[in-house]
Amino acid sequence: MAQKVMLNRKEKAQEILKQLGSNCTFEEFYEKFKELYPKDWTQIKAKYNKEEENTKEGKTHPMPHPTQYVKNLYNTYKNQA
Repeated sequence: MAQKVMLNRKEKAQEILKQLGSNCTFEEFYEKFKELYPKDWTQIKAKYNKEEENTKEGKTHPMPHPTQYVKNLYNTYKNQA
């Protein structure tokens, strides 16, 4: 079974959106995410780097770049706030 990169994604996204408002930009969301959840940000980057290291040359892995990972989180929950 795949290990989750970040626990409580929905709750964390909702907390950011609660603080910033649902009309916030991705850039605002991204900066607030890194401010509120630095351990998660570090973990996301570490997981991505590990995937990069373990992927054979010429192949790709399914994990998005860390910035895209947070953007996906933003896009998933911004309309639910």
